[in-house]
This record gives sequence, structure tokens and C-alpha cells, in this order.
Amino acid sequence: REGALTAMNAWAADLAVVGLVKKPDGILSLWFVRRPGGAALHREDHTCILEDVDPSPGFNNDFKTQLVAMALGTVAPLAKTEARSQVLEKALTDTGNKIKNLLKSGRIKEPLRLVKLHNAHGIVLRSLGELKGESEWFAQAANSYNEALVLLKREDQPVAWAQMQTRLGGALGILGGMENDRERLIQAVAALNAALTVHTQTDTPIDWANTQNNLGNALHALGHLEESTERLEQARLVLK
Repeated sequence: REGALTAMNAWAADLAVVGLVKKPDGILSLWFVRRPGGAALHREDHTCILEDVDPSPGFNNDFKTQLVAMALGTVAPLAKTEARSQVLEKALTDTGNKIKNLLKSGRIKEPLRLVKLHNAHGIVLRSLGELKGESEWFAQAANSYNEALVLLKREDQPVAWAQMQTRLGGALGILGGMENDRERLIQAVAALNAALTVHTQTDTPIDWANTQNNLGNALHALGHLEESTERLEQARLVLK
């Protein structure tokens, strides 16, 4: 992280992507490091780690687009000016369309690659929702995360499954809060509680904290909507 921050300062950059190839299997890990202090506390206000990627034959068809989606989602909170917002909105829209076309093409069959594309699509859609302040983007993001969950099995990939539940719960929580939709908020709480059956403060502290934060926000919105002191107390205990 220190090396990435030094490089960002030298280049006056907002984001560094650091790669590591694991030997001997050739699996690629990527870290997305955002310039600190450039935005308010964000859902991913820490070093972002892209799931390991197996560079099997043909992976370039979707990996470049997935990489761009992750990078754009990471720097989205830094779009504080109108000019930056316009550039970012176009880039997110173009990348979202590329992912949509990849998914529609039917060329990609491997479940894991499809999961990663649905996840990247969800990140793009959620970022557009945050940028434009429109609830429809969060609804589409939730749909993308649900598509990924269809292909993920808790017993086979518990951490990835839990991370997707957290992303789903986060999108549904924002959507429910924006639309005062009780059912969406209840779905958000259910998804986030499901994620917490895997995420623990000891084993996955960052994922656990992110999930707890989303859960507290969803419970708080639900408590206000229902005028329920019980829900608000639950939110307080989660966020404590």
C-alpha cells in the first residue's frame, strides 16, 4: 500500500492497481488502492481486492472490462466536480453496456467468469446510482447481484457467496431507503444477516465491518419507516 501511495503521488493519480502473479499456478491477484482523503467514508474506503483470476484461455474477452468496472467503481467517490462526474458517468455507462453485451452474447459459459461479470456489472450500476442519485440503478444492481448468487453455492464458495450477499444487501438497503419500500429493506436485512453467517470479525474483519455497517443502515431506515423503536435499537447495537 505504501508503494502504491508513493506512485500515486508521483503521477498525481487517484488510483493504483497492483498485481501479483501467484506461482506456480499462475493465478493473478489485483489490489485497487485509492488515494486516501479524497472522499467521505465510503462502502469500500479501504484497499479493494479483486478476487483471484485464473488467466485461462480466452479470459481476455471479459477480464479487461471487469478490470475497468472495478477501477471505475473504486474512484467513483472522487467525482466531486461536474466535469469529473460527466466523464465518469460516460465511462461507467460504456463499461456497463460492454458487460451487458458480453453476458447476452452467450460466449462465456464458465460459472465463475459469469459470477465475476455479474458482480462487475453490479458495481457499475451501483456507482451510476450513487452518481446520479436515481433509485432505478440500485434496483438493476440488485438484479445483477442476484444473478451472481444463482451461480454461487454457499457450501462451495462461502466467502464469495457472503460478499455477494453483502453487496446485494447494500444495494437493496439504499433502494429501500430511497423509495421508502419496507419489503426492499426487509430483503436487505435478510441478505446481510445471511452474509454474517460467514463473515466474522476474526476471520474476515473488513467484510464483517462492511456488512455490519450496511445492516445497521438498513435497520435504521426500516425503524424510521415502521416507527419502530425495536428496529432502531437493533440498528444502534449493530453500529455500536
